[in-house]
Amino acid sequence: MIHPQPLMLLVSVLLFLLTGCRGQIVSSSNNIDALIRRSNTSQRSPAMGQQMLATIANRDNHDKIELFDLRTNRNIALPNLNQTDVQPISVSIDADAQRVAIVRQREGKAELVIYLRSLGSLQQLELNPPGVPRHVSLDATGQFLAVEVSRAGVWQTDLLHLSFEGLNRRG
Repeated sequence: MIHPQPLMLLVSVLLFLLTGCRGQIVSSSNNIDALIRRSNTSQRSPAMGQQMLATIANRDNHDKIELFDLRTNRNIALPNLNQTDVQPISVSIDADAQRVAIVRQREGKAELVIYLRSLGSLQQLELNPPGVPRHVSLDATGQFLAVEVSRAGVWQTDLLHLSFEGLNRRG
């Protein structure tokens, strides 16, 4: 025979645990929400750094990469990044958003690039063997990059070690 008191205690503990977890999982920052809403754009492909949020935003029917500083609630300028002849597909950032990995479409071809924010420069990355990149994920250090690539109709994941000889990270 099951005693009702221990059963009720067990149910109460489970409900408490589930309720406590649920609040943490679904909570969001009002500051972030307000910042994004204020931008008045359609946004997709979010990527989080330690205190930065990158998204692909649609402004005036043109997609562009935007970077938000979550500490100051401000947009961060990305000189030389957003060009009218390219369509960003996927974006990822390292922990301090000094490196931004991007899959983009240019002249009908998908390409993989790294944007070095401190220098305001882009560097195209070659895939070997060649393939069509679709999704990118940069690690927190900015040294490793995972990219989803299609080769002959088969999706694969490549892991690239990034080396920028002669380029020091600033920050």
